[in-house]
Amino acid sequence: MRQRDIFPLPVPFGEAPKLADAWHSSRQMRRRLRGTGCWKQWANEVVFTLNSLVGARASTEAPTSLQKGVLEHVAAACQRMGKPPDALSPAGAFFELCGSKLPYLGEGVGPIPYDRDLVALPSGSAPPIPTMEHLPARHRERVIGVDAAMLNLPSVALQQLEADGLTVPHVDPAFRSGPVYGAFIRDLMDRGLIELVAETEAYLGVFFVGKKDGRLRLIFDTRIANAYFRDPPHTALPSAGAWAQQELLPGQQTYFSGGDIECAFYRMEVPEDARPFMTLPAVRRKFVCSSFCLEGQKISGDVFLTPRLRVLPMGWSWALWFCQSVHEHIGRSV
Repeated sequence: MRQRDIFPLPVPFGEAPKLADAWHSSRQMRRRLRGTGCWKQWANEVVFTLNSLVGARASTEAPTSLQKGVLEHVAAACQRMGKPPDALSPAGAFFELCGSKLPYLGEGVGPIPYDRDLVALPSGSAPPIPTMEHLPARHRERVIGVDAAMLNLPSVALQQLEADGLTVPHVDPAFRSGPVYGAFIRDLMDRGLIELVAETEAYLGVFFVGKKDGRLRLIFDTRIANAYFRDPPHTALPSAGAWAQQELLPGQQTYFSGGDIECAFYRMEVPEDARPFMTLPAVRRKFVCSSFCLEGQKISGDVFLTPRLRVLPMGWSWALWFCQSVHEHIGRSV
């Protein structure tokens, strides 16, 4: 049996209930949903994960006989799982499953609960550098050219989101509290990472992973936002293999040095075409600031405002390409 005979798998249940739509409900209600049909959502998520492992997206074609056998096996396994134990939370289940086996960029483990005092954010409040001004001309044309724009057609994005079963971004549970979420947004605003705009759809979520120094790395859930962008160009990074291929003549010496830019992505401005998709869930004005005006009108405390990123979010499909391209261009011009 060959891998290409099975993948990409279609999603088995298009009508599966979505727990994410009821995140604001009580834990008892969410547990009841898990026990009355949400095994179908689990089956969809298993298929999404299997497709991701081979770099594929869910198929929109009718399943082949071979695929039907795989889907029936997945569905039966999810249905046999039954209801989760009463004392088990989704976060607890994730920790038990992953333990220390799910590092992020080689550091820490999976999502860690929010702790305001531990979040690693850029020091100072200097404005981000204008990314587009520091790209070489050939890269600017690739990004904003008529035939090479970053954005997908909305219909393509919606089709991808439906195939992947994505409806809302993941947000740390602590941010269900307006005051807690507002304090977090204020911290980002104080460092020039966020601006407030009129309420609009949220394309980004937010969570945290551990760093080697014990602090928390801020990560944005960009899965929904990424669907609205075409695949980025290849980013060439140095590798151990590249170092191994260097050759020196007898008596020659080679020199190299390294460095690190603190929170590099958060030092670079989001390109203008991408800004509409860099939005976090809305927050009431009163939890963020004492007063705020939009288009000359003072906004009352209970009005929702949308925090929008001004910087490259870690997790965005184009972020690494922009960051590396700017570094290379600046390095060549020194």
